[in-house]
Amino acid sequence: MLLGLGSGGSMNYDVSIAEQTPYYEMYSQDDIRLSTKLTLNLGVRYEWEGVHTDRFNRFNRGFDFSVASPIAATAMANYARSPIPEVPASQFSVKGGLLFAGQGGLPRGLADIDRNNFSPRVGFAYSLTPKTVLRGGYGHFYGPTTPEGTTSYGFSATTTWVTSLDGLTPTDTLSNPFPSGIARPVGAKEGLLTYVGQGISFVNSERQQLWTQQFQFAIQRQLPGQVMIETAYSGTRTNDYPVSVALNATPREFQLQARQIFVVTNRNVLNDSVSNPFLGLIAAGSLSRATTTRGQLMRPFPQFTGVSETGINDGATHYDSFQAKVNKRFSGGLAFLVSYTLSKSLQQISYLNETDTQLTQRLSSFDIPQRLAVSGSYQLPFGKGRTLFGGSTGLTGKLLQGWQLNWVYAAQSGIPLAVSSGESVGRSAKLPKNQQTPQRWFDTSVFRLRETLEFVGTSCLPDVRTQGRNNLDLSLYKDTQIFERLKLQFRAESFNLANRTEFGPPGMGVGSSSFGVISGQINFSRQLQFGLRLLW
Repeated sequence: MLLGLGSGGSMNYDVSIAEQTPYYEMYSQDDIRLSTKLTLNLGVRYEWEGVHTDRFNRFNRGFDFSVASPIAATAMANYARSPIPEVPASQFSVKGGLLFAGQGGLPRGLADIDRNNFSPRVGFAYSLTPKTVLRGGYGHFYGPTTPEGTTSYGFSATTTWVTSLDGLTPTDTLSNPFPSGIARPVGAKEGLLTYVGQGISFVNSERQQLWTQQFQFAIQRQLPGQVMIETAYSGTRTNDYPVSVALNATPREFQLQARQIFVVTNRNVLNDSVSNPFLGLIAAGSLSRATTTRGQLMRPFPQFTGVSETGINDGATHYDSFQAKVNKRFSGGLAFLVSYTLSKSLQQISYLNETDTQLTQRLSSFDIPQRLAVSGSYQLPFGKGRTLFGGSTGLTGKLLQGWQLNWVYAAQSGIPLAVSSGESVGRSAKLPKNQQTPQRWFDTSVFRLRETLEFVGTSCLPDVRTQGRNNLDLSLYKDTQIFERLKLQFRAESFNLANRTEFGPPGMGVGSSSFGVISGQINFSRQLQFGLRLLW
């Protein structure tokens, strides 16, 4: 850098986007008391999501799968002179390209939105006895599509700082790193040629709003001492969950053939160098060179290195739980809440392999089978008017009264683990508790490296999880009334009082030196803090 040189760099030029999406909701609700024992809660909500637009139409709107690319004729003629055996020249095609909002007769909106989003709600409460109540409810909910994002290929440009052509001789220096100027975005001008030779993604223009059904049935019983117990079943079903789909993978049959060849020859024929029919037609990237790979020419859209569509409404999630709760309302200086949840959460939101036709069902990444939480507060029975030292006055009374103890305890299972780059050999990886250490969290010997061109069979481990949580926070407060309008509050608070370590997840890459090894913790060590607060 002192010589005015460098190893590389770039300058980005992004066009501003001014997006908007109107969103309106309206609802009607009524509580109907049918009898002294039964009350119904009925409602309906309607949600109207407007079209997502940009003021200047600066984003892509879908992909044309069937239209011939502007470079198709030349590329196909080049390919006919040197075809590969797997794809005859008569079957080689160069089609498809990005589309733009407000261009070529397309609407300005990012996607078409359905308009039938009525959400019914119903609930009931039935007094089985004066101290026993049955409760239940069902709700239908929609979520907006706007968080799924947009793509704006063509509306940004990157100028690369070329520091050397041969890795030794300097070219463009720091004093003038871009002698040819800064590349400007071309917008929609290139049409179907936008980002050819590179990987692209686009949003499903027919995407829908995901919808969720939530339901619960509970039994509540009042006990003496202002204590209420409750048991409940609660469930959730989410449908039309947006997922991403790879559309430009080398077809599965060719991958299977290549796998068989690899087993015999130990050579990945998909990586063989072959003549590139796009030479001179694509200006940058791997497809601008004289050769390309055999696998690239087998892709459905060979002029792109990757094509993916987001916002496909094929995903789903599934949650069921048993919940128990003991709640003591404040009386006698004591209030507490004990809650326990036993649950299972499943998801179908991703593919194991790019060529899979079915989403894989697995435990959700946030699945926590068991959770116990205990919280509460207790006003210590010291000082004036209390059980102990109730007759204390003066300074002694001030020191003894106004103490309150608070606590929050949480214990829960860990989350599921998923391996990468490898497969299970069919045996359980779970270790007994007394053998489990940060250096060997699970049995790594029951896995093998995934071989070249081998399809992924599974990733989520059914019986191995992270450590989980076991944490206690405790605080002690004291309120001292100095004068009628002046109060002093003292606080002593501790977080992770027992100083328990919550380990982070272990390394999950099969074959790596960190596989099965925990390298850190994800919680704080014990923390203590003290404070004084004056209120007036």
